[in-house]
Amino acid sequence: MSLFYRKYGHGTRNLLILHGFLGSGDNCVSLARRFAETFTVWLPDMRNHGFSPHNSLMDYNVMADDIVGFCETNELEKVDVIGHSMGGKIAMVLALKFPYLIHNLVIVDIAAGKVQASANHKLLFEAIRAVEIETIKNRGEIQYKLFEKLGDEKVVKLLLKNVARGVGGAYHWKINVGVLEAALPQIIGAIPCKGVYTGRTLLITGGQSHYVSEADEALLFDLFPMMTSHTIQDAGHWVHAEAPEAFHDRVFAFLQA
Repeated sequence: MSLFYRKYGHGTRNLLILHGFLGSGDNCVSLARRFAETFTVWLPDMRNHGFSPHNSLMDYNVMADDIVGFCETNELEKVDVIGHSMGGKIAMVLALKFPYLIHNLVIVDIAAGKVQASANHKLLFEAIRAVEIETIKNRGEIQYKLFEKLGDEKVVKLLLKNVARGVGGAYHWKINVGVLEAALPQIIGAIPCKGVYTGRTLLITGGQSHYVSEADEALLFDLFPMMTSHTIQDAGHWVHAEAPEAFHDRVFAFLQA
């Protein structure tokens, strides 16, 4: 699959940033511009997200394979990888199955097992389904309907990035709603492969997030024995967006060590 991507910088080292569920590379542009001072930064949209193709297959194995193909197409022999949430799980599978591709691995606020956080992912799709998007005349109405259902400005802002307008003026979802909804149990489930990755790994968590428990962290150390962990206390699940300076500085120091 040929993934849509954005590219920043002209550094000698390549950095891939993999976005989370219902996100896109567009969510990481500010971060990419910071890292582009040193790296060539690649922001792919994962399948069924953003501007990448839609496909009925949606699991961590095929998404990791997509990234392998992406690297081959763009002649990236060795990459540093930052993966947030779903993107973090893709990065884990990539490292466990294709360790030769990875130079440094950064996992952002996600565990290898099933997501136990209180976020109601099913409610997200109920909100999306509640918006009769083809009949709506302005984005403000979409925003109002999403907030009415979800009551969370951060989540609404994330979902609004998935709204696009066609040639005829009608709005539509860029994400493949039906496939992503059907794949939800796999996305929030455990990664599908075992093994050990012995390369340098950094886990960054948000101090106000509940996505990674002590037991989750222990399992991550089993899979990634060279891992170090760091918590940014004043951030939640979207660590890179909520504490961009602290996140950049910690990750940059790790990548440059």
